[in-house]
Amino acid sequence: MSRPEVIPPWSHPVRLLEIVRMEQPLRLTADEATRARIAKALDLAELQSFSAEVRLTPWHDGVELQGRWSAHVVYRCGLTLEPFDAALDDKFTIRA
Repeated sequence: MSRPEVIPPWSHPVRLLEIVRMEQPLRLTADEATRARIAKALDLAELQSFSAEVRLTPWHDGVELQGRWSAHVVYRCGLTLEPFDAALDDKFTIRA
């Protein structure tokens, strides 16, 4: 029995060969349709903004991603169902 294909709500493919040649800075900003897909996947009332600044550098035989993301999220209260918003941001490092 095969697993169903999981399609991420947002992706930004980068060729590894391009990173091996030199560091790659990226500024990513989700458009309205992408934010709606992410909000649906995460069961959010709304995702008003979502962006990331990422630096890709060669790491061993792969890549290291370092960056910062920020988002303005609208949640729905589990008790009253009233919407409430939050500004989120954080740093991350991924090695693959």
